[in-house]
Amino acid sequence: RVIMSIVQPRLTELAKRADFRNLEDRWLAAIEEKDIQREDMLEALSILTKDGRAERAAALGWTWLEIARERLKPEDLLRLSRELILRCGDNEDMRKEILRLYGEVFRDRPELDRLIEASGLRGGKSPRRAMRTLEICLGLQVGSHLIARSDEHIAEVTAVDPEGPEYTIRKKGGRIETLDPDTLALNYDAIAANDFRRMQIQIPRRR
Repeated sequence: RVIMSIVQPRLTELAKRADFRNLEDRWLAAIEEKDIQREDMLEALSILTKDGRAERAAALGWTWLEIARERLKPEDLLRLSRELILRCGDNEDMRKEILRLYGEVFRDRPELDRLIEASGLRGGKSPRRAMRTLEICLGLQVGSHLIARSDEHIAEVTAVDPEGPEYTIRKKGGRIETLDPDTLALNYDAIAANDFRRMQIQIPRRR
C-alpha cells in the first residue's frame, strides 16, 4: 500500500496568494514546530507588509512574540523582536516591547537611557536606523575597532563617555575625533576583534 504524503505550501506562498485563512491556521502550527521555519515566517510577514497588509503582519508577529516569551531568554527575544518590527512596518506596540527588552537585557549599562534617546527609538527615526545605532554603540568599548562606510578607513575607540554618550576614536595617523551615537553609527560599522583590517591602524603601509 502506498501512503501519499501531503506537502504543505510554505507560508511565503500562502502570503503571496493572500490565502489568509490557511496562513493563519498554519502560523500557530509553525510556531509550535520543533525546527521552526524562521526565515519562511519572517519572509511571509515581509510579503504581507509590502502588499499593504502591515496590520495583519503585526498581528501574526505578536502571536509569535507572545508564545516566544515563554521559551526564549530576554536577549533572544530582543533579537526576534528586532527582526519582527523590520518585517511588520513601524509598529508602535512593537517599539514599546523592544524598548522594554533593551531595558531588561542592558539594565547594567548606565548610558542606556541616553543612548536610546540619541537613537530615536522612542520615536522620530526609523526602527532600522535607531536599532543600528543601538546595536553598534552598545557593542563598543575602549579598544574596539570601526571601519568607515565611505572609504573603509579603520578607527579605534579610545574613550567611551557614558554621560554623553560620546565616543572618542583614533584614526590612522593619530587624528582624534569625538562622535555622538547617531553620527558614529551613520558613518561607521563595527568590525570583529579577529578582523585583519584592524591592523591597518597599527602597522603603517609600506611605500
